This record gives sequence, structure tokens and C-alpha cells, in this order.
Amino acid sequence: MTTPIPVKCFAIFQLKSNSNMQRIVEDVPEIIDLLGQVSIGNIEQVFRSNDGHLFGYFLTTIKHFNVIRASFEQCGGTRTGDNFIIFDVNDDFAAVGFSRAWNWFQHN
Repeated sequence: MTTPIPVKCFAIFQLKSNSNMQRIVEDVPEIIDLLGQVSIGNIEQVFRSNDGHLFGYFLTTIKHFNVIRASFEQCGGTRTGDNFIIFDVNDDFAAVGFSRAWNWFQHN
């Protein structure tokens, strides 16, 4: 049996447009906990929109992306109409700003 290869990835979440602040306060921590469960290390927030409906994280995982998607769909913090995308990122990157995310990427 081969050992899974860790993959650096970027996960982006968009809550449905009619989500209110109470929903954000209650449900986003569950979504972030889900990221912690599928990650093999620290997660790092890359961005968050001012209204909190859109946010993205870097993480490293050995799980197949379809498994993570299924976990997102089953997460208690998600609702019909929420959106999710995850994709791998490689070591060839460039950025301006985003210093915490940049630092995470360099050291993970």
C-alpha cells in the first residue's frame, strides 16, 4: 500500500446570498472545524469578504478532494445554496500582500 502524498490546496467557500450575521457566527466555525479535520497541519485563512459570505483557506491534506467535498455537503454548518471549490496549488506562486497566507505557504 502506498502512502498518500500530502497536497497543498486552496479551499474557497461562499455562503448563500441571504445568509445573515447570525448564520455566519453559528455556521462558519463548523466549516472551519471541517477544514481542520481534513488537514494534516495548520490551516491559514487567505481572505474573507467584508460581509463574511466568501472566504478562503490554505491547507495541506492527504484526502481526495471528492471526499472533502462530500464532507462539506454533510457538514452541519452548510446549507443548500452554499458553494465550495477546492484545488491544489504548487510551489510556484507569487503574491502581493496576504502576508500571513504567504508565510504559511512558504513554510508548509
